[in-house]
Amino acid sequence: MRSALVAFAIAAFVASVLTPLVRRLAFRLGAVAEPSARHVHARAMPRLGGVAICIALFTPIVGLFFVESAVAEIFRAEITRV
Repeated sequence: MRSALVAFAIAAFVASVLTPLVRRLAFRLGAVAEPSARHVHARAMPRLGGVAICIALFTPIVGLFFVESAVAEIFRAEITRV
Protein backbone atom coordinates (compact mmCIF):
# COMPACT_ATOMS: atom_id res chain seq x y z
CA MET A 1 0.00 0.00 0.00
CA ARG A 2 2.85 2.35 0.82
CA SER A 3 4.38 1.81 -2.63
CA ALA A 4 1.12 2.85 -4.28
CA LEU A 5 0.89 6.01 -2.19
CA VAL A 6 4.49 6.93 -2.95
CA ALA A 7 3.92 6.27 -6.67
CA PHE A 8 0.82 8.48 -6.61
CA ALA A 9 2.69 11.26 -4.79
CA ILE A 10 5.55 11.11 -7.29
CA ALA A 11 3.14 11.18 -10.25
CA ALA A 12 1.21 14.11 -8.77
CA PHE A 13 4.41 16.04 -8.09
CA VAL A 14 5.82 15.41 -11.58
CA ALA A 15 2.51 16.43 -13.19
CA SER A 16 2.30 19.61 -11.14
CA VAL A 17 5.87 20.57 -12.07
CA LEU A 18 5.68 19.64 -15.76
CA THR A 19 2.24 21.05 -16.59
CA PRO A 20 3.26 24.74 -16.52
CA LEU A 21 6.49 23.93 -18.39
CA VAL A 22 4.68 22.01 -21.12
CA ARG A 23 2.06 24.77 -21.31
CA ARG A 24 4.76 27.37 -21.99
CA LEU A 25 6.38 25.04 -24.52
CA ALA A 26 3.05 24.62 -26.34
CA PHE A 27 2.62 28.37 -26.67
CA ARG A 28 6.22 28.76 -27.82
CA LEU A 29 5.80 26.03 -30.46
CA GLY A 30 2.38 27.27 -31.53
CA ALA A 31 0.71 24.01 -30.49
CA VAL A 32 -2.49 25.72 -29.39
CA ALA A 33 -6.17 25.48 -30.23
CA GLU A 34 -7.30 28.90 -31.38
CA PRO A 35 -10.86 30.06 -30.65
CA SER A 36 -13.21 29.36 -33.54
CA ALA A 37 -16.70 28.13 -34.27
CA ARG A 38 -15.58 24.57 -33.42
CA HIS A 39 -14.16 25.48 -30.00
CA VAL A 40 -15.96 26.82 -26.94
CA HIS A 41 -12.99 28.56 -25.32
CA ALA A 42 -12.45 32.30 -25.65
CA ARG A 43 -8.64 32.29 -25.86
CA ALA A 44 -5.87 30.06 -27.17
CA MET A 45 -5.54 26.76 -25.28
CA PRO A 46 -2.36 24.63 -25.29
CA ARG A 47 -2.70 21.19 -26.87
CA LEU A 48 0.28 19.39 -25.31
CA GLY A 49 -1.17 18.72 -21.85
CA GLY A 50 -1.14 14.99 -22.44
CA VAL A 51 2.66 15.04 -22.62
CA ALA A 52 2.96 16.12 -18.97
CA ILE A 53 0.38 13.58 -17.88
CA CYS A 54 2.08 10.75 -19.80
CA ILE A 55 5.48 11.55 -18.32
CA ALA A 56 3.91 11.78 -14.85
CA LEU A 57 2.34 8.35 -15.34
CA PHE A 58 5.52 6.63 -16.46
CA THR A 59 7.90 8.25 -13.95
CA PRO A 60 6.87 6.12 -10.93
CA ILE A 61 6.58 3.02 -13.12
CA VAL A 62 10.17 3.41 -14.28
CA GLY A 63 11.20 4.28 -10.73
CA LEU A 64 9.84 0.95 -9.49
CA PHE A 65 12.58 -0.85 -11.39
CA PHE A 66 15.21 0.80 -9.17
CA VAL A 67 13.74 0.18 -5.70
CA GLU A 68 13.14 -2.91 -3.61
CA SER A 69 9.45 -3.42 -2.87
CA ALA A 70 6.74 -5.99 -3.38
CA VAL A 71 5.32 -4.06 -6.32
CA ALA A 72 8.77 -3.77 -7.91
CA GLU A 73 9.24 -7.55 -7.60
CA ILE A 74 5.93 -8.15 -9.38
CA PHE A 75 6.95 -5.72 -12.12
CA ARG A 76 10.29 -7.45 -12.60
CA ALA A 77 8.64 -10.88 -12.69
CA GLU A 78 6.15 -9.77 -15.36
CA ILE A 79 8.47 -7.55 -17.42
CA THR A 80 6.85 -8.49 -20.75
CA ARG A 81 3.43 -7.40 -19.48
CA VAL A 82 4.76 -4.14 -18.10
